[in-house]
Amino acid sequence: MTLSRQKIAVIAMVLVVAGVMAAAVAAAIVKNRRWHAWADIHCKVIGEFSGSAVPIVSVTSDGKLSTGTMFEPDKIAYRCDDGKTYWR
Repeated sequence: MTLSRQKIAVIAMVLVVAGVMAAAVAAAIVKNRRWHAWADIHCKVIGEFSGSAVPIVSVTSDGKLSTGTMFEPDKIAYRCDDGKTYWR
């Protein structure tokens, strides 16, 4: 069984996109771990926000009603020695 050039190109593109996505997720995980390591030394927790799901109703550009759900994640407020408050 031989693959056409077009099929090989599609497979290559899918692999490239998957690799870029995996690299982005790995970079976000590393950034998050570094921030928390810094926050453990320089910050204290000053509050917490419990996430929720909120139903949304809107009107589309052609006048129809549209519904959806907005998800708000849990967040923790940190006051840090750099004078800033961070929500993570």
